[in-house]
Amino acid sequence: MVRIPKKLRDSSFFLVEAHLSQSRLKSNRRGERGQIAIEYVLILVVAVTIAVTLTKGLVNRDPQDPGLIIQSWVNILSTVGKDLADSPAR
Repeated sequence: MVRIPKKLRDSSFFLVEAHLSQSRLKSNRRGERGQIAIEYVLILVVAVTIAVTLTKGLVNRDPQDPGLIIQSWVNILSTVGKDLADSPAR
């Protein structure tokens, strides 16, 4: 039986352990990349949902329930259409 000095045993154990740690880190990074991609897709879905909801609420062209911007624009057009600047009753 060959005796291996303690210093050599410790250093070889350290090298093996370091190699295993690196391979674990690489596999974790692969998993993290997938998780990051899923998180970005979820953020994109949330952002699109919020944008669609705001657009429907602000720019809805339904005559019974117009959106906020459309209603404001109709009010501006009716005010301009009344032409109060030339009114003699001023």
